[in-house]
Amino acid sequence: MSRPRIVILCAGQSARLLGEILRRVPGMECVGYLDDDPAKRGKRFYDLPVLGGFDRLPALREEGVEGAIPVLGDLGLRLGMFEMIRECGMRPVTIVEPSVVSASDLELGEGSLVSFGTVI
Repeated sequence: MSRPRIVILCAGQSARLLGEILRRVPGMECVGYLDDDPAKRGKRFYDLPVLGGFDRLPALREEGVEGAIPVLGDLGLRLGMFEMIRECGMRPVTIVEPSVVSASDLELGEGSLVSFGTVI
């Protein structure tokens, strides 16, 4: 069985943390980042490529990328990105770092990100 391929939306400090988390989460392959900042395109960020702007989502879907996770603080922009992800046929990915301690009946919504050492 192949690992699901995902992309991270935004290449900022929070995305760097997510890149580290994804190194620890088994079963996912991160292909890189998308960011609308032209200065970041074509460069490497946290050892992964910045593949272009957000307009590349549909092309990545055609290349077999199944999911994406937006990483930015503005809730309105983040919700808009969730819609953009769904519109191109991808799914918002939920990621839980392996050190997280949680109740056995915990249910997280799509696009949730739970970081290092969290206890829920």
